[in-house]
Amino acid sequence: AGWRGAGQRFAAADVRAHWRSRAATAGTVWLGGGGYQFASGAAPASVWPGADTGHARGVLLRGHRLLVDGIIEGGVFGRRVAFASGEGQYWIQPRRTRLLRVAPAVFIDLARATRGLSSSDSRLHYDAGAGIRIALLGFGVLRADLARGLRDGSTAFSIGWQR
Repeated sequence: AGWRGAGQRFAAADVRAHWRSRAATAGTVWLGGGGYQFASGAAPASVWPGADTGHARGVLLRGHRLLVDGIIEGGVFGRRVAFASGEGQYWIQPRRTRLLRVAPAVFIDLARATRGLSSSDSRLHYDAGAGIRIALLGFGVLRADLARGLRDGSTAFSIGWQR
């Protein structure tokens, strides 16, 4: 993405790879992925990449909130973000309905931001946690996660919708 117009030009890019052991929400499913995001030096902070619970940015670091009362006060946020995640799910289909599936899940997220705000943390962060997944046939997956930052002890609960 980029901007050419009045003012300085800037650009931002996102490179990702994802892997999933099976497409169906049935049995054991393993997910993994990683990538790199960057923004040019002239890019405004509103397009800088970051990692959090999925609320403010698309990169998951589920033990860390990026926004505090709507304000970014450091965290994993900068012009460069490298990230990776791994997750295991075990899907169960309740006997009474075929439209709903439920899965406990465990995960680990890693992220590191550089060239950020003076209050940003440029160390590698790794969060681990567990959650529940609820799939409605054809509508996506609702996730609820509780995660802890293994480097700094931060804890966060998050809910998100995945397609």
